[in-house]
Amino acid sequence: ATEWFEHKINNAIAELEDHYGKYRISDCLMTLYRLFWDEFSAWYLESIKPAYGRPIDALTRNRTLQFLDMLIRMLHPFMPFITEHIWQLMAEREAGQSIMVSPMPKAGRTDPEILSRFEDLKVAVTAVRNVRKENNLPAKESLKLYVRDQNHSYDKRFESILVKLGILDQVEETMEKMEGAVSFR
Repeated sequence: ATEWFEHKINNAIAELEDHYGKYRISDCLMTLYRLFWDEFSAWYLESIKPAYGRPIDALTRNRTLQFLDMLIRMLHPFMPFITEHIWQLMAEREAGQSIMVSPMPKAGRTDPEILSRFEDLKVAVTAVRNVRKENNLPAKESLKLYVRDQNHSYDKRFESILVKLGILDQVEETMEKMEGAVSFR
């Protein structure tokens, strides 16, 4: 998840630079809104959340705080007072140090393949959740997901996130149609 979000935030920074260069301020705000609310809060934080009662690992925690710092600095032009306050609380700062003079994040490398594969994951998780809802299956009940992949395009890179967010026992590849199974594309 941290690898995906790093590419996602780099992609958003490049998009923001383009919008700022063209004076599309409302597009900047919408890009930031979607990045913070849809991607960071809804998908990234849910993906990295440890099991109940378990601590988050230090590497993921530190990377998440770096992402939050970047997001806060990107939001600062639109929400100056609250972002300054949050930024000051995030770490020990020297007297007079302000987010106003801290550098904006710069776009790094973006891998479209990783971004595309994570979008596929989001579609699959949403579909599993919809199947649960349509069939009145309790969220606590683990399911088994069979992937019928005739094109051999199933990527296991994000499978642990799929299992976690879909509340699945396991994901198994098959070439056969499973009798009695609910299907989705």
